Amino acid sequence: MTQQFSFPPAATKVADNAKLCTYQLYLAEHGASLIAVAGFVGGHEYERFTSRLICEVRNAWRWSSAFSSRFEKLHRLLSLEYADIVDHPSWVCAAEFDPQDPRVDEVCHHVEKLADLAAA
Repeated sequence: MTQQFSFPPAATKVADNAKLCTYQLYLAEHGASLIAVAGFVGGHEYERFTSRLICEVRNAWRWSSAFSSRFEKLHRLLSLEYADIVDHPSWVCAAEFDPQDPRVDEVCHHVEKLADLAAA
């Protein structure tokens, strides 16, 4: 009698690994900048949040749905979705933004790239 094994569908496994690799490559090149802009927009709390997320993705061997949720949270922060919530750390930072600050361009770059990565 042969024993049957149940494996996840190969296409899902490849897609998850491709997504992980895409994020890992992006973070390898732009991770320090992403941490800096997260701190600029959300303060030290989001700087640490982003740093931990990058470390976890860098060391992962497969994509986790928790990564998607956390990158979505980071995207919402950087796109200023929380800026009108007075209790949120980004409220104070957003109120002090100088549109001429070069970090604003970096924030916009990461907002666009995170949206592209999530859509892929």
